Amino acid sequence: MNNPLESQTTIELFTSLGLPKNSVRCYIAALAMGPSSVADIAKHAGMNRVDAYGALQRLVEAGLVDQEMTPRGRRIHPQSLETLRHLAENHQKRAARLRWKIEDLIPNLLPFTAAKEERPEVMLFEGEDAAITIAERSLRAKPGSTIREIHPKAHYEVFGAPENYDIEQYIPQRLERNLSVMLLAPQSWYDRMHPLDKEQRRETRVLPEGWEIASETFIYDDEVGLLWKHAEPIGIVIKSQKIATLMRLLFEAVWSQASAKG
Repeated sequence: MNNPLESQTTIELFTSLGLPKNSVRCYIAALAMGPSSVADIAKHAGMNRVDAYGALQRLVEAGLVDQEMTPRGRRIHPQSLETLRHLAENHQKRAARLRWKIEDLIPNLLPFTAAKEERPEVMLFEGEDAAITIAERSLRAKPGSTIREIHPKAHYEVFGAPENYDIEQYIPQRLERNLSVMLLAPQSWYDRMHPLDKEQRRETRVLPEGWEIASETFIYDDEVGLLWKHAEPIGIVIKSQKIATLMRLLFEAVWSQASAKG
């Protein structure tokens, strides 16, 4: 059986967590050898002892190894592999925070870019990724703002999204971004969603009688996302401040007529 510690894939995964290559080599050596001296780890990793000291210090800071001072010198103890899982989770959280910081920065940069007359940008998405793409675009809304949603009858999940996507992924990310929701939906949706409104930072109202909504609708910032299903999910995103403002006004008109009691 191939040793996964020696595979290039394993090394690349470790470096993707932000570990320098020398630290990765030392970590793999420590995992393979168990508690060892710096000299033995350096020898196993194929590097000189001076470089190994710096590489191992990075591993200590990451919590992947511990060091013990003995009469014979420093001894390195690799931590449990569960520590590696925690490092990956923390790295993922840092990457997510960086992504949202960039998303938040972009609107602040726009006034300083060359001014152009607005032309609506229309993006088409098809297939299984359409639902996820449109839902996640709504998460780009300015933190603290409100996403306005309209959902069609008899559909509790986002068209084409994996089962429980709303509960397990979309809603937790939305709450982390401090995004609230105004939801217009049929009575069946209201009965299911309203009890969780406070917990999930949402206000749900029942669509006025006679409304037939063909697509799921998301209105946020300067975009409108439309999602519906024929043979497969189809989504359209219209990026236009004027169109988004118009859709928001139309939404508010319907909202004022919608029932808040079910």
